[in-house]
Amino acid sequence: MGYQQWRQQWRLMRAIELLATGRNIGYSAVELGFASDSAFIAFFKDMIGITPGAWLKIVA
Repeated sequence: MGYQQWRQQWRLMRAIELLATGRNIGYSAVELGFASDSAFIAFFKDMIGITPGAWLKIVA
């Protein structure tokens, strides 16, 4: 696994951790270094196939 792939996997795991512990999308986006909430949402959707909000509804 190359660095970029590793970094994306780490960001995804950290995003899931932040969201699962009650952090909102805005906080998670900033914490993970995304330029905007929408960039974070697009990343999450590309990686998992659904938005963070939809994911939270499934796991909550």
